[in-house]
Amino acid sequence: MKKYLINLIKDKNKLSYIIIFFVAIFVCIPMCSPKMDIAGDDGIQHICRLIGTYDTMKEGKIFPVIFDNFCNGFGYSWNLFYSPITAYAPLIFRLVTSSFVTILKLTMFSTIFLSGIFSFKLANKIFRNHKVAILTAILYMSAPYHLTDLYSRKALAELASFVFLPIVFSGMYDLVYKKNKKPYALILGAIGLILSHNVMAMYTAIFCFIYLCLHYKKLRQPKLIIKIIVSVIIILLCTSFYWIPLLEHMLATTYEVFIPNRMYSDETIKDSKLTVSNLLFTTKYDMNFHIGLIAIGVIFTIFYWKSIPKRFKRNLKIFTIFGIVSIIMTLKIFPYEKLPDILKMIQFTWRMQEFSILFLSIVAGYRNSYFYAKKAKIRILYSYFSCSMYMY
Repeated sequence: MKKYLINLIKDKNKLSYIIIFFVAIFVCIPMCSPKMDIAGDDGIQHICRLIGTYDTMKEGKIFPVIFDNFCNGFGYSWNLFYSPITAYAPLIFRLVTSSFVTILKLTMFSTIFLSGIFSFKLANKIFRNHKVAILTAILYMSAPYHLTDLYSRKALAELASFVFLPIVFSGMYDLVYKKNKKPYALILGAIGLILSHNVMAMYTAIFCFIYLCLHYKKLRQPKLIIKIIVSVIIILLCTSFYWIPLLEHMLATTYEVFIPNRMYSDETIKDSKLTVSNLLFTTKYDMNFHIGLIAIGVIFTIFYWKSIPKRFKRNLKIFTIFGIVSIIMTLKIFPYEKLPDILKMIQFTWRMQEFSILFLSIVAGYRNSYFYAKKAKIRILYSYFSCSMYMY
């Protein structure tokens, strides 16, 4: 046993995954409470959808778009316009339990754990430092808005998108910095994101485009252009079973999502905007939008910019800008109402926090690791200060 533990400590990857697993368990402890209202907000919709998908599949339909037994036998095309991943992937847990409530909880736990794993891989790929990667993963997994999606909103599709977002940017990093590596991560991440949350996928595509533009010198390479084109074609082909029927129905009839004042409205956009105080205190909303601990790491990164190795500065600068812009887009000062209607489909401006959490967790993870490498007194003081900011 002693020998096994010594080998485990030496194997940094395995040890990191174990730490992330236990952090995920800690984060998800409240789900074990009988007082946990898993059916609240979006929860009951996901439970019903899982039941409908499972019952229809039992009738012999492998990928059911319409649930025949819903709406008094009239049928309901839930899987036509909602993310396929959150309909089918959770049913794997049907092998170990017959409770759809438990299936939903296990799925939600899996999204937290996997988001930690893939954010760890992204940070470790950029910095080649397990401490930085672990801190990034912990910040990303435990960010207040991530937990708001988990406990307040029960937003399964958005929780799933937290898993694929770091995979996409891991692929973008490979595309730009690793010439000989095939863009598998970008392709798999983008496919997963489209099939889990297509609105977040649309905004991710914008960030990816800007990321490429900021590396415009690399775009002079014909091989890179070919990689991008091939990747986009593969992504569109692999997700075509979802977006083609969706597009057909949108063109053939009045599609609710694109009608103003239905899925979104200017009033909804305005009401969901945050104030700066919402980023530090829970006042108007019962949801939590704090960015305290992440903000501390970003501030220290700016103050200690000269001490950062040159090879890391470019990505840290890009992610800092992306993160700050994402936060600004959640605030009242940002003129969301003037954007094209297609961008208003985000419904709630605070959804942009998903992007700020990823980008700034990477930045904060890098800087926080610097302080945790210092003497014990500095670590204790920094931890106390950080936690006090995080708890407000």
